[in-house]
Amino acid sequence: MKDKKITHKWLKWHGACEDKLNAFNEQYPNGAGALEAITFYLYLGYQDFASRIVDNLPFKETPLKFENAQGGDIFYPGNVYINGTVNSINKIYIKGNLNVKKQLIVKDKENIYAKSVEAKKIDISDRAFIYANCVNANTIDISKEALIYAQTEAKMIMLLGGHIRGNVEAKTIHNNKGLIFGDVKADEVKLINDGKISGNIQTQHLSRYTVKPRLY
Repeated sequence: MKDKKITHKWLKWHGACEDKLNAFNEQYPNGAGALEAITFYLYLGYQDFASRIVDNLPFKETPLKFENAQGGDIFYPGNVYINGTVNSINKIYIKGNLNVKKQLIVKDKENIYAKSVEAKKIDISDRAFIYANCVNANTIDISKEALIYAQTEAKMIMLLGGHIRGNVEAKTIHNNKGLIFGDVKADEVKLINDGKISGNIQTQHLSRYTVKPRLY
């Protein structure tokens, strides 16, 4: 599908302020392709407006593909496929599915918005978050104040702090000081150090215990 052309009129219709319009007109007096316009606004630091452009573009059938992804941002009105690992991406904002063949690392204040997120292993920590309809992985590690806002499925989910908002299905869940706001279905659930689940728990094995810190 041909890249949509972004013009002064299109940007104004979708709420661009005078500063954003003037900057665009100076650089692209005859308009620009959608991906070029998104890259331009990201370069200027206007992430929110780049997100608005993505939201208002038609879905792009051709997926965006990377071998690995490290640093910067990924904004795209379609699916994104990454054959290796994702690390240190400030923000991923896409209209379709994010598929990572190996490891997805989300930390600090990094964030991901996608229709769905799939990876072999997901490590999410600090104040990072993932917002999607569904998240799927073999292993998910969540720590500190990190948040997954999605229906979540994995073989193994481990929380050391952190939150999941959405229903969860897994083979094994170890919830150490974390919070799951939703129903849980798993073969084994361990609630450690007051780890909490707000919804219904469907499991064959449920245990609750406290691990006392060692004193030296």
